[in-house]
Amino acid sequence: MISEKRSINMYRRVYSVPGFVTALRIFDALSVFFVAGVFVYGIAVLLYSGMYLYALKLSIMAAVPFVILSVLRVLIDSQRPYEVFDIQEFSELREKKKSGRSFPSRHVFSAFLIGVLWIPYALPFGIAAILLGVLMAAERVARGIHFIQDVLVGAVIGILSGVIGILIL
Repeated sequence: MISEKRSINMYRRVYSVPGFVTALRIFDALSVFFVAGVFVYGIAVLLYSGMYLYALKLSIMAAVPFVILSVLRVLIDSQRPYEVFDIQEFSELREKKKSGRSFPSRHVFSAFLIGVLWIPYALPFGIAAILLGVLMAAERVARGIHFIQDVLVGAVIGILSGVIGILIL
């Protein structure tokens, strides 16, 4: 595990470049939009193709683990880096962001789940969602929204949920 001093130094380096933090925020918003768009687009294509049952099954395979993960986050209620480390760079996050519910990362989980679910059926979209999940994980750690273990566990649960979903479908 990274020491507190090394973590604080990393956050200060990231936040010392204001344009970089702004770029990370924009990337975060766009990546969340794209990953959600991949899912919605895929469901729309299935519905348009008359594959109603498959669209329903795929939606359930995404929704059930999402709800379970959301409940798990509430029960664990883990603090976020900007709550743990009292540094000036996090003052804006503390004012604007919610507290707790950091573990595991639901954004990273969703990107990996959607990516894995789409790999057998739309490989480019699946790979794009997974790659965005990796970048999203790095961005969320760098900005102090999640700890490394939050994004790693979110990715692993997303992958496992996607594989289980594929096997069930």
